[in-house]
Amino acid sequence: MKIRAKLFLLVFGMIILLSGASSIYFIMQAPLERIETERGVLDDLLATMRGVQIELNQLDSEKLGIQKPLFDEAVLLLDTAFKGLEGVQYLRRSNVALAEALEIIERLNDLNQANIRSVTTVFDNLYKNVLAEFRDVAGNITFAGLYSINQSRTSSEQGRAAVSLDLVRFDSASNILNDSLESSVQIIMEQRELIDEGIAKISSRAVLVAALAIGILVVLIVVFAVLAANMIAKDVIAIASGVRTLSAGDLSVNFALKTKDEIGVLARGMNDFVHSLDDALLGIKDAALRNAVVRDRLMEASSATGSSLENLRGAVRDVETQAKRLDESIDETRASVGSIAGGAVQLDERITDQIAMVEESTASITQMLATIGNMARLAEKDRILADSLVRTADSGKEVFQNAFTKIEAINERVGKIEEMILIIDTIAGQTNLLAMNAAIEAAHAGDAGRGFAVVADEIRKLAEASAEGSREIADSVRSIVDSIESARAESGETTKAFADIETSIRDVSRSVSEISSSLAETDTGGRQILTAMTSLRELSGSISGESGSVSENARTIDASMGELDRIAESVRASMGAIASRSDDISGTADETVQLAAELKSVGGDLEDRVARFKTSRESAALETAS
Repeated sequence: MKIRAKLFLLVFGMIILLSGASSIYFIMQAPLERIETERGVLDDLLATMRGVQIELNQLDSEKLGIQKPLFDEAVLLLDTAFKGLEGVQYLRRSNVALAEALEIIERLNDLNQANIRSVTTVFDNLYKNVLAEFRDVAGNITFAGLYSINQSRTSSEQGRAAVSLDLVRFDSASNILNDSLESSVQIIMEQRELIDEGIAKISSRAVLVAALAIGILVVLIVVFAVLAANMIAKDVIAIASGVRTLSAGDLSVNFALKTKDEIGVLARGMNDFVHSLDDALLGIKDAALRNAVVRDRLMEASSATGSSLENLRGAVRDVETQAKRLDESIDETRASVGSIAGGAVQLDERITDQIAMVEESTASITQMLATIGNMARLAEKDRILADSLVRTADSGKEVFQNAFTKIEAINERVGKIEEMILIIDTIAGQTNLLAMNAAIEAAHAGDAGRGFAVVADEIRKLAEASAEGSREIADSVRSIVDSIESARAESGETTKAFADIETSIRDVSRSVSEISSSLAETDTGGRQILTAMTSLRELSGSISGESGSVSENARTIDASMGELDRIAESVRASMGAIASRSDDISGTADETVQLAAELKSVGGDLEDRVARFKTSRESAALETAS
């Protein structure tokens, strides 16, 4: 950041900080308006309560027909004021005592409403009785008039008693209402003092916070200004010190300033200049050192050139010897390449046999997969058939259970038949008894009772036949019951048999499913084997092609060996030419020795001139040594 920008930032920072302090003050003052509004609600509630008190007190002093509407209007205003009390929320949250007081006022409102209804009811009854008893003066009469009115105006003793009782009730109800309203007024007056204290606390707190904020901001501005001035002065002093070091010839100085203002730009420019000069001197010193090294190496190389020429001549002789050995190696290599070509032919024949065997294996695996597929389809059909058997067994079990249910119903009906047989047997017994009585009576009657005796005998025979028939029916019914009981006993075994059949069929179904799954896995494994055999067949074909390439490469190597033989012959000719030129190289080495001596003199002068400068590399080496 530039120095000018720092100054502008300082000024703008002061303005922003002062604005922030003002904002804090106004933010702290913001709740006051809300408190004033909610206090206005309480003031309205207080005024309406006092209005209800005033109108209540005037009910017994004004004319009965005039003051009641004014009282009702005051009560309506009180209801409206209490509805506004529900919006008083900030005071509830800011002060627990205020919240409790407002709750008390709301509870007193319920009591006030009950008392107002009581006063209204008593007043209406009183006014109704007054209209009934004092029709001629009812519109102009007051409570005071009711106490002093001539009793002769009343229509009855009962009317006077009702009016007197209503007066007593009204006095009691109005006193109770007045007391509850006065309690609410006292509570609101007490809470106004708490609200005033809260407003004063908020105002003083806002002023205190704003003052502290302004003080802190002023301190921050002063600290920032002092720090900025110290930073600028520190940077200038650092640059002056670096320049003095640079004037003494020490190029290791570094203007280490990280600021981005004008002084930082100047420091970075000085660093770039010093680094460029340092790099140039380092290059010159390195060049002088390299010159000395090259000079010494040149002297050594010139001295060693003579001996190297002798070594060269010996090396040429060694090369000629190695060339002869190379010829022998080429012959041996040709023989080995012939053997490789023969082995490649045999490998090709064996690979052909392997391909034929792979083809046979592939055909066998394909046939095996077809067989497995057929077995899988058959297993699937068996599984479907087993599932059908399970459903058939379930249906048979259900049919049997329905039949057993019907048998149970028959058994219940048989019980009713037995009851009917008992009834018939009873009737037959009674009929037989009646027939016997009739026969006895006919015997007493003599000849006059013979016809009646014949009828009685027929009735007796009919009763005996009925009894016999009922016994036969009872025997048949017992036989049926025994059969039903036997069927019931066997039904359990039949149900168990059906359950065993169903379990066995389900076991068969699971076994068939497992066989189907196993065949599917076998089919998958067979297809993987088929894929592997196919890959093996392709690989065998590839190896067959590679073996042909090996034979071709063997022939190529044989041709290359012939070419290598010709190259070895050329090498032997070149070694002779090298030996003839070694003499020329010996003369050139003598001239190089003279030039190296001259280069030594020039290098010494250059080292003396650059030695007065101290580079960064040298300073680092001195610091490491110390």
